[in-house]
Amino acid sequence: MNSFKLLIISILLLVLSHLPTQLHASSTTETWTFGPWQPQNMISWGDHALIVDFGLNGLWNYDGSWIRLSRWNPESMVVWGTNLTVDFGGNGLWNYNGTAWIKLADGDS
Repeated sequence: MNSFKLLIISILLLVLSHLPTQLHASSTTETWTFGPWQPQNMISWGDHALIVDFGLNGLWNYDGSWIRLSRWNPESMVVWGTNLTVDFGGNGLWNYNGTAWIKLADGDS
């Protein structure tokens, strides 16, 4: 990994580790404004989105504000074309197009 990517990841981890915890929920979306959760993985999706796996706290998107994409704990994730594809272990392999999840395969057997 080049030094620029390491610098960006270090800065993000530093910022994330210094935020107090608070979750705001509405009937349609959940937004996270604070939290000392430890990221397990993160990837860039498109020009302005950061996808962060917070383990048991779910999968989140940051594009200026935090939006929960899933309550499930991802095992792995990858950007596939313009979509986000996530392995949720026992819950299956899913593809997210920015608005809806589509199940691609059943979970672990």
